[in-house]
Amino acid sequence: MANNYAAEDNLVEQLKSSVKAIMDKTGSSKFAHDLMERIHSLQQRLETLSNTEKTQFIEEMRDTFRATIETVENKLMQHAHFEKVYTYSIYAAIIFSILFVFALFGYKLYKSLMSKELKKQEKLKQKQSKKSKKVN
Repeated sequence: MANNYAAEDNLVEQLKSSVKAIMDKTGSSKFAHDLMERIHSLQQRLETLSNTEKTQFIEEMRDTFRATIETVENKLMQHAHFEKVYTYSIYAAIIFSILFVFALFGYKLYKSLMSKELKKQEKLKQKQSKKSKKVN
């Protein structure tokens, strides 16, 4: 019977430690907190069962729990990866927008300077043509 209690505690502690490890890797999320609450309620339900029911439940669910833990770990890691990609794409969009604004202002400045230079050259040509007409 002491082995059954150890198996029960080990199973629940394994679930908790897996979720905590995932939370450490991926950050705290609502899904992880909900999962911790479900594990806690499972622990409370296990405490209400008789010893034979506990043993039977643990025997039946051990492999299912392990498979579920692996699935949850994979899903949380994918979710964390998606969040990182989403965050990086937002940063990239902001940087692209800033570069676009600088390029736009640079183009406008270049166009303005070239326009002023052309006007200056036209004025010089007009002055030279006036001088050449006065000389003739």
